[in-house]
Amino acid sequence: LVQTMVQTSGNFPCLQRRGDIYQFRLALPSDLKLYLSQKEVKRSLRTPDRLIAQQRAAKLRLACHTAFSKIRAMQPLNDDNFPAFARHMLELVLQNCELE
Repeated sequence: LVQTMVQTSGNFPCLQRRGDIYQFRLALPSDLKLYLSQKEVKRSLRTPDRLIAQQRAAKLRLACHTAFSKIRAMQPLNDDNFPAFARHMLELVLQNCELE
């Protein structure tokens, strides 16, 4: 049995350390959870360095909030394809967020 230690990181609530590597975790806004079919955004920050992790987490947080705003702006009243579109929009924004 392998246990993974998870720690939140002080002033960066969306920054957690799992073992030696930092992770980004951000809860989705409640109005978007239904469309995105998930509760949070999770990404490895691929670094054991706290300062680099904080910088990468700040970039990802900004990218997420940008995506949330774009999704809300395009939110239709009735469109069965909107959840897939919203998930795709979030993934595109996160992919385009350079972590290096």
